Amino acid sequence: DKKDDLKPFILGAFRKAYGISYASKDSIVSQIKRITPYYSTKVEKNHTGKFFDATILSQKEYNNNAVLSILGVNNDKHVFSGVDCVAVDFYKVPVVKGKEITKEHIAIHIPKVIIDKNGNIDKDKYIKLIKYHYKKDILLDENGELKTYYFRFRAFKNDIIYNTETKCPMKFIVGSIVNTKLEFKFINVFSYDDIYNQGKIIANSLIDEFKLKTKSNKEGKNFTDYDSNAYVNYVATFIWKISLDDPRIKTVKLKVKDDKNLFELSNHLAFLGLIINRPGTPPTIDGQFKPTVNPKIISDPNNYYIKLKYNILGLRFVDNGDGKLIIQSPKEIQGAFSKISKEDFSWKIGKDMVL
Repeated sequence: DKKDDLKPFILGAFRKAYGISYASKDSIVSQIKRITPYYSTKVEKNHTGKFFDATILSQKEYNNNAVLSILGVNNDKHVFSGVDCVAVDFYKVPVVKGKEITKEHIAIHIPKVIIDKNGNIDKDKYIKLIKYHYKKDILLDENGELKTYYFRFRAFKNDIIYNTETKCPMKFIVGSIVNTKLEFKFINVFSYDDIYNQGKIIANSLIDEFKLKTKSNKEGKNFTDYDSNAYVNYVATFIWKISLDDPRIKTVKLKVKDDKNLFELSNHLAFLGLIINRPGTPPTIDGQFKPTVNPKIISDPNNYYIKLKYNILGLRFVDNGDGKLIIQSPKEIQGAFSKISKEDFSWKIGKDMVL
């Protein structure tokens, strides 16, 4: 009945049941903590949407070079402000620079206004986009035809894309054709092991630095004797090793200001630290990643995007430390998840994608 007696009873029961301590690296508890949880995609997969954003502008705002003018949507009667896109074609094109061959990454949006009711892409308008909006003649041959052999893959809204630069899967949001931007939403899925191990380091560091009260030091300071900003400043400087002028620190302080004790704060900071130390994290921390599509979508030509194929269960993934993505499947459904780095080009999109 006593709270203090419950923990040793549970530990003893666990050892009796499994023949091993719960803290052992081989225990089922440790195995669960080491594994990244599944990212469920059941609710996320929804491609349908409106035809295009029909905000009518004044004729004075008509721009002959605007993307909608290139597509033939804007005219002398109606001028629209924007357009929704169905998908984005990702290309990886070899480029000769001196004696070296490097890679140029190009992404071309596919707006709904160039797709007919049967899902056929208007070839002429697609090529016009490449030539006049993105200005990427490298994708066209001497006759002005698309070099379809360069095509890598086509990504739709809510597809899961792995970026070897950020080294994590992200949900694809398509982005803006007008601003030539891609848009991704980070999937913040980390193993409990990663969070709790870092949380212990942060907690012990704060105890030592601020002389906080513990079972062995009952004369120490109370957690509430210090403002949470002081704890964040210390962690940012000595554990994350980033400047206090970094705008992400301001966001962290807002997120942890209501944490009530050291355990809650240290694990919260551990989680935020995993996000902060990931390439591409914006100042808002939980904001979306918006790389440009023109002229390159990533800074290092050796990096690239991969589309992940998965079933309704979602996916589980790990990073082997060398930046290589390993996708894990349930034992009952071997091979349920796979990587798509190249697809055959098609001038047709499924009807269910454009409704």
